[in-house]
Formats: sequence, C-alpha cells, structure tokens
Amino acid sequence: MTKKQKKTYLKNPNKCPYCESENIIRQLPKMYDGILTGQTECFDCESIWEDIYKVFNVEEILEVK
Repeated sequence: MTKKQKKTYLKNPNKCPYCESENIIRQLPKMYDGILTGQTECFDCESIWEDIYKVFNVEEILEVK
C-alpha cells in the first residue's frame, strides 16, 4: 500500500485503498494489548488488509429508567 493509498483510506475507510470499491467486508476485530485489529477484504480486487484501531476514550452509558 502506498502512502497516498493509506492517506486516502484513512480519510474514507469505506472504500478499498487499492481499487476504491465500496464492495468491502470487515471481520470482527480482535483485541491485543488495548489495540483492536480486524481483517478487511475487497471483493472486487481481492485485496486483503488489516485495520488497526486504538481505544482513545471511554464514556459511561446512562441507563434509561
């Protein structure tokens, strides 16, 4: 993946960084040391890559009574 493809994908992660197709699917992410990783695949060009997420905040969810 080129720097340009990576930058474009990070701005809009709903398109394949290689062919810009929206025909992609993400696997459920897995947690390792506070970092989530999840495999993503494009059905059009058959490219596979890994999305990397980091937890950066937490908020309480208030119960509605």
